[in-house]
Amino acid sequence: MLFSQVLSILFLERIPIKLRLGLTFAVNTVFTACIGVLPSLLQTSQAYLVVLGMCLVYGVSLALLQLTLYGEAGPSMKNTTAFMVGNGLSSLLVNILRIFVLIFIKDLA
Repeated sequence: MLFSQVLSILFLERIPIKLRLGLTFAVNTVFTACIGVLPSLLQTSQAYLVVLGMCLVYGVSLALLQLTLYGEAGPSMKNTTAFMVGNGLSSLLVNILRIFVLIFIKDLA
């Protein structure tokens, strides 16, 4: 987290918002797919270290995404409220989906 804060202080203001959002979403998408696929392709010790490193990069990317979104929504109460409602609704929908998956697919429980 400290690394992402230092990175944001030094570089984020120089990068246009569309590029910041696009890059963080692209990094998050690629790393989410790789975290799910790579453990089956590598040996156990290698997979553990690779997934741990990828989770670290994913966390930094997510922190930069949040800094960007809160930085843009921050000055306006309306934008901040909409952002927080969207964040809460997405969490609610993911948990509802998880409940249905656990109910209907017995092998995962």
